[in-house]
Formats: sequence, C-alpha cells, structure tokens
Amino acid sequence: MRAFLLRNLAEMPSNAAQAQAVIMQERMLKIMSAHVTILPSGHEFFVEGNETLLEAALRHGVSLNYGCSNGNCGDCKARLVSGAVKKVHAHDYVLKPGEKDAGVILLCSYAPVNDVVIEANVAGCARYPRAAAGRQGEIGRGV
Repeated sequence: MRAFLLRNLAEMPSNAAQAQAVIMQERMLKIMSAHVTILPSGHEFFVEGNETLLEAALRHGVSLNYGCSNGNCGDCKARLVSGAVKKVHAHDYVLKPGEKDAGVILLCSYAPVNDVVIEANVAGCARYPRAAAGRQGEIGRGV
C-alpha cells in the first residue's frame, strides 16, 4: 500500500497540492470500494466509502426495490448471502429480530465492509429470490 501511495504521489506535479489531494482521495476510494453481486439477477456494481448499498446500486443504474429510502417502508429488504456489512443509518427498526438473524438487511441502511453477495429483487428480472422468502418470510414486496 505504501509503495502504491508513493508511486502515485510521484506522478503528480509538485505545484498542484490541492489537485494531488483530490486525486489521492479518489484513488484511495477505488482501493477501498467493495464489489457487490446481486442474486439471482447477476447484477454487479461497486460501492465507495460509506455509500449505502441502495445509493450505489441506483448510481450504477441497478433498479432495486425501494420506497422511502429512509428505513420506514422495508421495501429494500435483501438477504446478505456472503461478506460483511455495517450499519451507516440507524433506521432499520422495521426488521424483525428473526429477519436480522437470517441475514436480512435494509439496503438503505447498510454499507459493505468488503465484497458482498446479496439476494434482492431487481426490477425487470424474470426471477426473484423465492428460496429465502420460503425459509424466512418475505424479502421485499411482491414475493
């Protein structure tokens, strides 16, 4: 990591301190971005910084189910299949304890810590994640 930073700093003109800081921040975010895969649709995108899964998906043109985007409706429920997430917004109170135990998260409240795989409804996909719904209750509406 140190070698990468030094090499990239050396590429910048020495009189462009502000530009250098902005470019370095952008490069660091790319290093720290997490890769997200959505099942069963196979959509993929990257999340940068503390961006929520929902914000990143929408930014990349992935049409995930959501309603209010502030944790009140629960439309953005998804199941974490693998990887780790952190809560960046405290409004996941619509989730029942059993849902949390089953790995259900609100896409508007969580950001990935590393690369993650989630099971979620994507508009326009022919298949929806019914396996998890049968085991743990509804994941999103219309399932």
